[in-house]
Amino acid sequence: MKRMNYLLSVCLMVCLAVATNASAQNESYKDLMVRMQKATNTTPLKNTKPKFIKIATEAIGKKHTEMNETQKGALASELVEKYMQDRAFEDITEFMLPYFEKHISLEEMKAQVEIVESERYQNMTKRMALIMRNTTMNFTTGLKDIMEGKTPETITAMACTESYLKAFKDCYKKSGGDIIIGQLTASISNLMKQAKNTEENSAIFSEAMNYLNNNFETIMLNIFIESGFTENDLNYVVETSTLTDKVMIAMQEMLGNINNIKIFNEKVTTGFSTWLESQEY
Repeated sequence: MKRMNYLLSVCLMVCLAVATNASAQNESYKDLMVRMQKATNTTPLKNTKPKFIKIATEAIGKKHTEMNETQKGALASELVEKYMQDRAFEDITEFMLPYFEKHISLEEMKAQVEIVESERYQNMTKRMALIMRNTTMNFTTGLKDIMEGKTPETITAMACTESYLKAFKDCYKKSGGDIIIGQLTASISNLMKQAKNTEENSAIFSEAMNYLNNNFETIMLNIFIESGFTENDLNYVVETSTLTDKVMIAMQEMLGNINNIKIFNEKVTTGFSTWLESQEY
């Protein structure tokens, strides 16, 4: 009997140790997810800001009847920004956790956080954002010429080595160049839908699409070169995108189901409302 009790005690201790370790790992994973979102300033909550502002404005109106709409709106925006900084990441991590754990191990998450919190990554992110913006702006200049019946400037690729060109093409794919083209294609299509369906407009649309497909990548290449991006920089973007791809897969799986989106919206709304009740304003 004593031996049975001893074995039972040992078994319980082992189970408790396993459960404690799993809980600690889970907490560590949550902390890493919060750090990752803060470092990259990315969260699926960004699209819910208008809803949060509406909730906050209504709550402020009940509490401060003396405020006008402008005052309520300003305070609501201030509260939403405070929530986004102080609590939002923690609130949504619980919902996101199962999808991330499915695709990204704890060790991979640690590696990802180490990358995104580094000074080099932060600087590279700013440089990449500027390049994407300048590329789109340069393309828009040519598109405007086409819409006005003018001939856009001929785009010629700047000189570079074969290895630089290969590194650029890899970077182009990893940085979402094709996704941007898809977004621009949709924008052009919407413009043409709003225009009259004439032969002239159809020709303009066709020319705009050809200009996009034939020149966008070259425009980006030239801006990379002009911006002083080295081959080493391009390779760094590719190398640090491997785990980013997994993050995107997890996010797509999480929000790819309409029921998940509904549940997510309900949870974040409840989270914000609960936080708002705890605030003094």
